Amino acid sequence: MSRTIESPGVEIREIDLSLTENLPVGTNILAMGFASQGPTDEIINVTSISEYESIYGLPGNSAERYLYHTAKQVLQSPGNLLITRLPYGSGHGEGYAAEYSALVYPVATVQTSGSGTTFTTASAFYLGQPVHTRLTTEQYTSILQNNVTWTDVGTSSGTSVFSISAGNITINAGLVIVNDAKTIVDDSFAGYYIALADNTTINPATTFNAVTGLMTVNTNSVFSLVPPTKLTFNLSQPTSGVHGSTSEIIESIPNYDFNEPLYNDSLILTVFKIRQSIFAQDSYTLDQILTEGYVGSLDEYRKVSARDGGVVQSFFLQDIVNRASPNIRLLINPNLARAGWAGDEAPSKTIRVTTSIMPPASGAEYDAARAAILGAGVQKADNLYTVGSYSPRSIITTKDVGNVVQKIERNLLLAENPDIVPIDITVEAGLGTIWATARATGELSLSGVHSYVFDDTTFVDLGDITSIQGGIPQSQVYEDFATVFNAFNDFATNTRKDHIFISDPLRQLFVNGGDSKVTKNRDFVFSRDIYWGLRNLYVGANSSYSAAYGNWAKVYDTNTDKYCWLPMSGFAAQMFAKVDANFFPWTPAAGLNRGIITGIVDIAITPTQKQRDLLYRAGINIVAYFPSDGFVFIGQKTLLRRPSSFDRLNVRRLFLVLEKATQRTLRYFVEEPNTVFTRTRLRNTIVPVFSLAKNNEGLYDFLIVCDERNNTSDVIDRNELVVDIYLKAVRAAEFILVNFISTKTSQNFAELV
Repeated sequence: MSRTIESPGVEIREIDLSLTENLPVGTNILAMGFASQGPTDEIINVTSISEYESIYGLPGNSAERYLYHTAKQVLQSPGNLLITRLPYGSGHGEGYAAEYSALVYPVATVQTSGSGTTFTTASAFYLGQPVHTRLTTEQYTSILQNNVTWTDVGTSSGTSVFSISAGNITINAGLVIVNDAKTIVDDSFAGYYIALADNTTINPATTFNAVTGLMTVNTNSVFSLVPPTKLTFNLSQPTSGVHGSTSEIIESIPNYDFNEPLYNDSLILTVFKIRQSIFAQDSYTLDQILTEGYVGSLDEYRKVSARDGGVVQSFFLQDIVNRASPNIRLLINPNLARAGWAGDEAPSKTIRVTTSIMPPASGAEYDAARAAILGAGVQKADNLYTVGSYSPRSIITTKDVGNVVQKIERNLLLAENPDIVPIDITVEAGLGTIWATARATGELSLSGVHSYVFDDTTFVDLGDITSIQGGIPQSQVYEDFATVFNAFNDFATNTRKDHIFISDPLRQLFVNGGDSKVTKNRDFVFSRDIYWGLRNLYVGANSSYSAAYGNWAKVYDTNTDKYCWLPMSGFAAQMFAKVDANFFPWTPAAGLNRGIITGIVDIAITPTQKQRDLLYRAGINIVAYFPSDGFVFIGQKTLLRRPSSFDRLNVRRLFLVLEKATQRTLRYFVEEPNTVFTRTRLRNTIVPVFSLAKNNEGLYDFLIVCDERNNTSDVIDRNELVVDIYLKAVRAAEFILVNFISTKTSQNFAELV
């Protein structure tokens, strides 16, 4: 580096080489299920059972007891509990409609003098207040398939922005936001709301005023203002004073200088969930939660460099939203998207959201913008607008669990981003049993209208699920359970690949009816009724990110003053969290030293040694009872079928911890010079992570290679830096073999050993 002083003297510089490893802290456990109250479509960090009861209420049926007691077990450990409630109701449940809806944003164009009226000839665009419209399934499909006529001119006063004639859809607007999830807004104004903001609002020295109102709709899709007295938050605010307003949240989404002319072609699109306050559920006060936030250009051809290096990515807002959003789909008028935005140093055109304050320019530009806005008849658009159709809140008389699999998949989307929702363990909390049982009883309806109400005291005929005849069973109960398992397993194995999923086998394999152990049946045969049942249940499983414990536990429920049977995943998660806090994540959470289960009074089966052998051979971990020690977790297998070190939980969790620590640390080396100095510093920074595991019985040894051997000139020319990490994982002593050898009195032991 060159000096900055120009006369003799001493120049001081600071060089920070103190970057340390970033180790994961704590055990984050995600559970989902049914509760008597509380918000849905939202992940909440619950810290105590009293807080759980305040938010989600006390359990009133079997499904609610599963989640309640799973949460209770986790909260009795040092683990960090994340809860998401599944809504009752058919299909996707309460909070969702049978039809689609959309927000259609009109656009006024400021035309370059004397050069036409199309989007291509315009110099600026002003988005107005959207039109809310309901869509049939056929219309929704047509829009997605782009069977649409898009106009090539801005909206003019008195013209329809969205028209359907003889099945043909004509859109005279700038963009359309489709309610892909079919969410609703109810009579308490709860629902999902959309806001758009341009780069003129992004200035930390000015008032936070990206939005000024909250607009709901009635049955006729007409907007009305939600009374501000209903809100527990501010929509806008000055730069000083109380922070946390909706506008401040919106304006803080870009983490760069978004108010530069370079982003005159770009918008911030946010999705807020407005819902009843969780700590005032008997009132109509509303809270806000930012669920999605995107920044992108209206120029279809604009690209930007990826944040983590590599190839450039699309900065087209439509691509960004549709790739990531679980709730909405964005369609930008292709004539607008291809209107010739590119300029030499900044976009040649600008996009603006119309506000009550006219454009801040002066002179001819101001007059042209004003004329365009008034001529198009667009109203100000600086509000939050509900994207859902109006539907009054329904009072649930029968707690229909609906399509449990669809609800699980939607809620797992909330946890897709590991930077926002850290997860170490996901528990099933008996959802496979809930869905399979509810379907088995609900499908018996002769009317054709099925109500899936779960009651675990109902006897369920498992059909051929426990049969050894004909190979894989084809019973509906099996298939329904498998769909729940596959949803969680795919999320852990393919989507996130950073946590363990703990599955709960079907309750009816162990306890069928109210309190009837299958082992008490007169014709009970362990290999047929338990072993083959479990083997068939998990015949399609093959993942080192999933595990199963073959039992159910009986506990005393203080809420009903009765005993009830519960799935084991909550108990297993509690054990993992305790071991993580007192030992290390790679320490096996099993055996008489670390696997003792407390709080249960009985287990469904007490397998003998030979029966335990059968279960373990099938990859099922065991819950056993020892008279002098109590109930114990035995075994720590994953559901991986092929021979591998990853067929053990301690090895899989070891790698997960090391991978997370490595990823969190090495992100700070992205965009650093690919030199010997950087590679050496990188290696020295992560070595302590692996040394910690080696010094605490996680690794026998390790080798980290990051030098010219794996960073050749070809690798460097591809802008890549390669790190190879070789690990020898410590294996658990699961099988202790003791040989008692009788010898002659005259035998010399040195000759034998």
